[in-house]
Amino acid sequence: RQVVALSNGAEPPLAKCPDGLAFDLMGALGTPTDDWTGAERRVSAELAALVRLPPAHLPITLVLVPTFAGVSLAVQLSLAPGVGAEQVRAALDALPLVQVADPVVSPHKTVGEATAHVGRIRDDPGGQGVHLWVTADNLRFCASANVLAIASQMWRENLL
Repeated sequence: RQVVALSNGAEPPLAKCPDGLAFDLMGALGTPTDDWTGAERRVSAELAALVRLPPAHLPITLVLVPTFAGVSLAVQLSLAPGVGAEQVRAALDALPLVQVADPVVSPHKTVGEATAHVGRIRDDPGGQGVHLWVTADNLRFCASANVLAIASQMWRENLL
């Protein structure tokens, strides 16, 4: 309803999203506690499990940009000195649920895929790590990644 109202030059209904949402973005997803939202901590932990890094190496700021489908992340990895974009690209290219390519596909083109698309992998100009861009079908990819993480952990603990 907000999209229709704004497209027609009218005031949007704000019952469900009192601050608006259509053609806009939200600068935080949830209420910050200790400067981080629960969603930021959760995504950081999920991504860390996928790439086998401590969550502290993946601080994430989430903003909500309403799209019809998919999700995108701008990620800055804090890495050990000497680890750069080429090593990150090679490590990500070896993961089964990751497609490394430039340009990265739009979130809409990931619908129905259980693959994360990663690109724009480049060294941080300050030498503090690597920047990259990720797009994925948030429903398919997150479900697949969680199942894989659970199965991997069970395998490591000899439960499978």
